Amino acid sequence: MTVYKSIDLIAKRAAAVVMQVATKETVETNQTVDNGKAEIPSFLLEPISVTKSNIKETVIKDGFLSEKDIFN
Repeated sequence: MTVYKSIDLIAKRAAAVVMQVATKETVETNQTVDNGKAEIPSFLLEPISVTKSNIKETVIKDGFLSEKDIFN
């Protein structure tokens, strides 16, 4: 098992943050993360547990890796 976050979702979220910063809007966050010095506002995406049964619907479907990359 491995953990996966869609590259597409990460890119879309990053683009939204860039637009919020560029237009001087408040950047939306959904959590804070303690970095040992402060609580840092963060936006965390839901990770997906990738297993043999869902690898085609996640990593392969998103084009991150091909079946050949994984199974050869």
